[in-house]
Amino acid sequence: MLISTLTSNQVMTTTSKDKSGSGFRTSDRAQHALGGVLFGLCFPVISTFFDMAVQGIEVNGANIVSTQVNQPLHWVIDSAPLFLGLFAYWIGVRQEKLKDANKKVMDILYNTLPWQIADEILEHGVSKPRYYEHVTVLFVDIQGFTQMATESSPRQLVEELDQYFSLFDKIVGLYGVEKIKTIGDAFMAAGGIPDPTRTNTSEVVRSAIEIRDKTVELNKERAKQGKRTFDIRIGIHSGPVVAGLIGKRKYSYD
Repeated sequence: MLISTLTSNQVMTTTSKDKSGSGFRTSDRAQHALGGVLFGLCFPVISTFFDMAVQGIEVNGANIVSTQVNQPLHWVIDSAPLFLGLFAYWIGVRQEKLKDANKKVMDILYNTLPWQIADEILEHGVSKPRYYEHVTVLFVDIQGFTQMATESSPRQLVEELDQYFSLFDKIVGLYGVEKIKTIGDAFMAAGGIPDPTRTNTSEVVRSAIEIRDKTVELNKERAKQGKRTFDIRIGIHSGPVVAGLIGKRKYSYD
């Protein structure tokens, strides 16, 4: 286990798919409405020709107009394009809302679980636990967090943690390292899962070095603004693991 302690005044050396579819837009709704109007325009013409054929009337311009006017429900047929266009527009709006809602749900799912695990759940309803021969796990925690928690309001503490952990999120993502979870002041990520990679140790160590360096920069910025700084500790361990979903509600990949 390799441990590196970082203070705000000194730097210690540490060893180191768009899955969601876009919703309908104005152009899509317009296409639906246009389709309904075109269908509606064709409908009275087809109805008129059918009526003329039944009555044995010769097909010409004058007879077409006369037949259409003499139909008892001609006003309904003539207004069909308007009603069908409005109906098609309403369908387009409903589809847009459904797709937008589905996109939000999918975004939440893919932000909660690794996308491979999320796909497996969507396709099969379950995700089987797996054994991995070599995974590198990264731990980052805040020094003196318990004392800080007694000196801060809940809102301030959460906002400060969010600033640091959001930075860690971004960094591990750049190196293809999977964030697993946060527990209080602890941030946990891993390389080599759910897709095994032979270089996961290198990727984790490089992300750890960048987390260390970016935290130093962030602490300097916060110190200039008169804000409290957080010192962090980084731990890295490599070895075999078993990984899978824990629980049946509010899934947790662990």
